[in-house]
Amino acid sequence: ESVQKLITLYFEQLTRGCGHENCTNYDCANGKSKRMEPSQAAAIALLLAAKGTSKLCKRSALPESQLKTDGSITNFWTKWSSLLQRSVCKNTVNTSLSAKHTSDQLTRYDSDGRPEACPFSNLDDALHWIPGRDDLCVPSIPLTASVKPARDPSSPKLLICHDMMGGYQKDRFVQGHSLFEDYYFYHWALIEGFIYFSHQFLSIPPPGWINAAHRNGKVALGTMITEWKDGATLCAELLSSKESVVQLAQQMVTMALYYHFDGWLVNIENHINV
Repeated sequence: ESVQKLITLYFEQLTRGCGHENCTNYDCANGKSKRMEPSQAAAIALLLAAKGTSKLCKRSALPESQLKTDGSITNFWTKWSSLLQRSVCKNTVNTSLSAKHTSDQLTRYDSDGRPEACPFSNLDDALHWIPGRDDLCVPSIPLTASVKPARDPSSPKLLICHDMMGGYQKDRFVQGHSLFEDYYFYHWALIEGFIYFSHQFLSIPPPGWINAAHRNGKVALGTMITEWKDGATLCAELLSSKESVVQLAQQMVTMALYYHFDGWLVNIENHINV
C-alpha cells in the first residue's frame, strides 16, 4: 500500500507539474516546467518509486489527503504491482546516454522512462548477471530458414560487423524512436550473419537487430572485446583462475540463450600474460 501511494504521488506531480522556471526535478518534466503526458509520467513514477528517490519539487508536493486512487492510476497500479512485488530495481533511472548492465538490475531505462538495450562494461557485472530480469530486451522473432543465394559454393562468405559510433545509439530503444537516423542495413540476402559491435566488454545486440537478422534467416552475434590497458587488466582478472573463465563462458552461453542471439565474436586487442 505504501508503494502504491508513492507511485500515486509521483504520478500526480509528474502530470501536474510545478510550473517553476528551470526546475530540474522530475515533476517539472526535466526542467521544462511543463506537464508530462500520462503514459510517460506512469513509467517514470514506477521508476522513481522503485528507486525510492525523493527527487521531487517540494514546492509542488501534494498532501497525502489529495492522493487519488482511481481511474488511470488504479489501472496503472494493477498492471505494475506484480512487477514491484517480484523485484525492486535499484538505480533504475539513468540519465546517461551510455547505460550499462549491472548485476542487480531489471531492464534499463533512460531519464524519460524509455526502456533501452545496453552492454556489460566489466567482468563483475557479467559474472553476476541473472537471466529473467530484462524481458523487454528479448526479441520475438526466431531464426527462420534462409533462402540460399545462387552462387559458387567456393566463393567467399560475407559477415557484416556493425561498428557505428560505439554502438547503442538510437537503436538501443527497444520500443522504437521517433527520430531514427542511425545506421540501416538492407541487403541481408548477400551476407551470412550480422555482428553487433561496441567498445564495451560484452555487447548484447539490441532486439531490433536480432529480429531483423532472424527474419531474414541470418545469425546475429554479440561481441566480447578487451582492448588497450583496461583490456589487459580485465584479461588478467579473468584468467586468474579456471573457475572465472568457465563461469564467464557459461554466462555468455546463457546470455545468448536468454536474448535469443546466436553466438559471439571474441576480439582480444591487448597483451595477455601466459
